[in-house]
Amino acid sequence: MQSATTSSRVLAIAAALAFTAGALVILFGDTLARPSAWTIYHALTILTVAATITAGHLMPAAWHDRRPMAAVGFLVLFLAGTGLVVYQSVGRQAETSDTRTLSVEARNKAISDKQTDLDTSRQRLADAESQVAYEIAGRPDKRGRPTSRSGCGGNCQDWKQRAAEVRSHIHMLEAELATLGAPTPVAPKAAKMAAVLALFGADEARTKVALLLIEPFLWTLFFEIGSVISIGFASRRDRTPASVMIGTAVTDRDLAQLRASFFVNNPAPQDPPRPPRGQPFHQSVVYHTTAFKSSTTAIAPTGTHIESGRCNRLRQPATRNIKHPSVRAPAAF
Repeated sequence: MQSATTSSRVLAIAAALAFTAGALVILFGDTLARPSAWTIYHALTILTVAATITAGHLMPAAWHDRRPMAAVGFLVLFLAGTGLVVYQSVGRQAETSDTRTLSVEARNKAISDKQTDLDTSRQRLADAESQVAYEIAGRPDKRGRPTSRSGCGGNCQDWKQRAAEVRSHIHMLEAELATLGAPTPVAPKAAKMAAVLALFGADEARTKVALLLIEPFLWTLFFEIGSVISIGFASRRDRTPASVMIGTAVTDRDLAQLRASFFVNNPAPQDPPRPPRGQPFHQSVVYHTTAFKSSTTAIAPTGTHIESGRCNRLRQPATRNIKHPSVRAPAAF
């Protein structure tokens, strides 16, 4: 039991450290691994995260100790700290994600523009080569008969020059597109999740926008609440179970000591008064103390065996059946 409790505490502490580190990574970014680049902002961020986690842990402790005003105060501090951490985290993530999104969009736009220019250039090249063939054929009419001298004259040379320029431009565009690579999707995780939810009737475009807005909050709340819960579980109060003896042999000596410890502070009662002079004892009446001692191991009766008050006598048949002090005496008459 003790080893299991210790293991759970160690795991809770490790989880708390992991959650706290995750929250700091979101807030600091790459600066977390370079303490020399930290500023006052980073120091305040660490203090804010630590104070928020501590307030969240002390809030139930104050309530458990019946300090409602302190519990409310810690609740206010926890909510304020959580709001501040979430605000900073969302701003940090928005800055990073927006920069990445703008970069991806700019790259995709450049790829799209160059692809459009490439398609246009290929069409221009096809037109120039068609004109060169037309000039060499002597500018044939609709019936296919040449209308001028065949061969590559001045116009043919011009079209050849234009085709060479367009061909050079096409080679340049193809090299640039090969360097840029394929277009990169914008927010692919949100797009895929929105597509899945669209199968169940959700609007894909609105769902994608909602996921992009909610994601920064989910990251921050996950790490902060996880750290609070982990620290609370690690510092919990263990409930001490009642010790139970199993398989312990009890000897007659132990029973005798137990009986002696129960009866040591209970003085033996006095015998009942004798009947008035001239009245004989009834045959069914005996002195209770004498009967009790004779039926046990010479142990005096206690208050649990005698109904106190004016009832000091017992019936003799019932008195003879008393064999152990743990057996309760019958009711007196």
